[in-house]
Amino acid sequence: MIALRLAPYALTAALAVGLYHVTPFVGPGARIDRLKGEVASAAKARDAARDETKACQRNRAGLEASIAAHNRAVDGLKREADARVAESRKAAQAARAVAESHRRNVDRILSERIGPDKCAEAARLIDQYGE
Repeated sequence: MIALRLAPYALTAALAVGLYHVTPFVGPGARIDRLKGEVASAAKARDAARDETKACQRNRAGLEASIAAHNRAVDGLKREADARVAESRKAAQAARAVAESHRRNVDRILSERIGPDKCAEAARLIDQYGE
């Protein structure tokens, strides 16, 4: 009964004893070589990560410069658009003033009485209000 309970531990104990006796023959050199390999792999990974970081930083600087140039261009376009809107508003206001002036002239012309000689009256009105 005790042997059945200890059976799983017996295998583990046998492996441990076997490794203990084999390790001196494999030697610490094999372990050092394995560790050197791990160090070399880690150094390669570190160098690759450093190179990727530098590339990322260069790309970021380029993107930031592009974004800044884009923002300056957008600001310039906004200023131009604002100036055009202001100019258009002034032109529209001036056009409304001219239209109102013409409307008043038309109202004045239509309110005058025309005599029997319509052609002479038309010529007189043209001379009076013509521009």
